[in-house]
Formats: sequence, C-alpha cells, structure tokens
Amino acid sequence: MAKTDVLFIDYVLLANDVRQEFLARGYSVECVRAADLSVSSFDTACARLNPGFVFSINFSPELAFLATRREIPYLSWTIDPLPAQRFTLYDGTKVEYCRLFCHDQGLVAEFQRLGLTHVSFLPLAAPERRQPVTDPSRLEPWRCGLSFVGQSMIKEKEKAVAALGAAGLTAADLCELGGWLTELATGAADSPGFAGLGAAPELLPARMGHSPAVGKMGLPAMLDLLDGWLAHELRVVRVQALAGLGLQTYGDDGWQGLAAAYRGFAQHQDHLTCIYNASIGNLDLPRVYQRDIITMRVFDVLACAGVVLTEDHSGLRGCFTPGLELLTYTSAADMVQQASRLLALSEQERRAMGEAGRARVLACHQMQHRVTALLASLAGF
Repeated sequence: MAKTDVLFIDYVLLANDVRQEFLARGYSVECVRAADLSVSSFDTACARLNPGFVFSINFSPELAFLATRREIPYLSWTIDPLPAQRFTLYDGTKVEYCRLFCHDQGLVAEFQRLGLTHVSFLPLAAPERRQPVTDPSRLEPWRCGLSFVGQSMIKEKEKAVAALGAAGLTAADLCELGGWLTELATGAADSPGFAGLGAAPELLPARMGHSPAVGKMGLPAMLDLLDGWLAHELRVVRVQALAGLGLQTYGDDGWQGLAAAYRGFAQHQDHLTCIYNASIGNLDLPRVYQRDIITMRVFDVLACAGVVLTEDHSGLRGCFTPGLELLTYTSAADMVQQASRLLALSEQERRAMGEAGRARVLACHQMQHRVTALLASLAGF
C-alpha cells in the first residue's frame, strides 16, 4: 500500500506513541478527537484527506461502519475493556475492510463471533521513551526496595456504591456487600484463574442476586459494577500484604490511608521511568477482570532494565521467561514470598534479570514491532 494520509482518531493511552511511529515511516497523520466526530464531520474529513485508512485505539462499530461504507480500511487496536455495546456491527459494515487487533487473546473469539474475519492478538508494548537511567542524581529521590505505580481504583468502588444505592440497595446492604467483596478478594479472587464475577455469577450471594438492583439494572450491569469494586479491594489487599516489606505506592489519592507508604502521584512520564529504574523491584497488579493480559507496566519496567514481579498466566509465559526475565506470583501469599526473594537477590542477579528482560523487549516488544504488525495487515489495499 502506498504511503498516504491516516485519519487517526485520537486517544489518551498509547495513541501518541503509535502516531509517532506512523510519522517516522512517512505517513501524514490527521488527528481527530472522537468527541468531535459526527457522520457529517467524518465524511467531510474523508473527502478532504482521501485517507488510506482510518485508525483508532479500541474498536468502534460506528467507525467501522462509517469507514468501510466508503471502502476505506478501518484498523483498530483494542487495549481496554470494552462495554457490551461495542461488540456489535451495524448493517452495511463491510467486514472485508476491517482489521482488528486485541491486547486480550480472549477478545479475538468475541469479535470473530460477530462475523469479523481479520482479528488478531497483539499485546501491548514499550514506547521508545522507556530507557535505563544512568545518571544517579536523577534516581536518588526515587530509590526504594519495592514500588507499585497504579490506580487505587477507588472511583470504581464509588461508582458502584452510587449506582447500587440509586437502584435500591440500602446502606446496610452496601456495607454487607463491601465486606463480602473484601472476603472474596482474599478467597476465590486470590487465584489468577478468577476472571471476575461476570465470569462467575454463581458466587454472588443469593440475597443480592434477588435484590431490587438486579431488577432495575439487570444482572450483567450489576456484575460489571461489582467487578470494578472488587478490583479496588483486591489491589488494596495486595498492597497492604507487602507493607511489611516496605512497599512504596504511587498513584491517585485514593491510596491515602490504605497504602502504608503512599508517595503521591507520579507527575509525568520521566518520573515513571525514574521509579522503574530506581526501585529494586517493581510490583505489577492486574485488574481482576483483565488477568490474562500483559500490562503496560510489565513492558515499561523491562524496557528500563528493571525487575518486575507480576501475576503468572499463560499469556505472559508466551512472551517472557519467568525466573530469567521477570518474577511471577500466583497468590497474595506467593507474592509476598517472591517479593522477599526479589529483595534478597544480589545486585549482579538483579542486573542480569533486568538486562535479559530489556533484551527481550528490544527484540520483540517495542512499539515499532506493533506498528509493523498493524501496517502489515493492510497489505493488498
């Protein structure tokens, strides 16, 4: 395909890194905010640009329809959990012009069930800006044993409490539900095989399953809310489990009072790079409903030649070698054991693991590798 304009639907996560890769390869890129798009503005942009393809982070059935009805290829890379309404196709969508990629292997089959034929797995990747830092003065403010950088997900809990309260649950009901979710976080949800209540609705207490909230919002919507709340509880349980090992936590102020050593918000990308470099070990905590993906944090830490401790799953082992390039855990108790093991490694052992992880990222898991795969799918147009 000749290099030509790309109609690029802007987004927060990864979008700038992908756009920079397009530009580096000679593509001219026109960015449009999704919030500014309408049928008429999309048609006007296409008439003006005559783009070779339309690209978006996360699949949009609206964009798939609008682009392919004009026989313009639509290329998407889904990197977030999608609401149920995104898993649809509008009449008139020409699937032969759609090229979909997903960071979650499980989404491939879901999209294929819609009749989409060109759907592929494409994990996340490290941007070029993640590098080892060799200047000790830059690292000094961030030095620590173990660190975790991530959201507390307190807003997911607040969203669930507000919605369930509005749907009829009393304060006593919500208190009981919160206690049950905390117990679940240390029980069934402690296993990497647990994929959320949406995948295991039978775990919901019978009384809650027959509550007014289910009648008003439907069981799937209620389970989605509870999974967000549970994700918060699981993160809190695991962060608190490592308090005795001196875990330093960076993130939103929802961590205040929950994390023993809360260090505030990492203000910008350079701070993240310094934290990943300055920490002896970097903890990764997946979301309870996204446990079979490799998070961006894993790629970022390894690109910095840092040591990462993350939850074990088959997708991870398909890209990295545990014990050689990173460390893994299978439960909260195992996480504490592996964190202790990490802190006991010699500097030489840590350096060897960090260098091995970085070598794998440089060879296979940088943004340039992902963009090469994205563009290769358009061959023939």
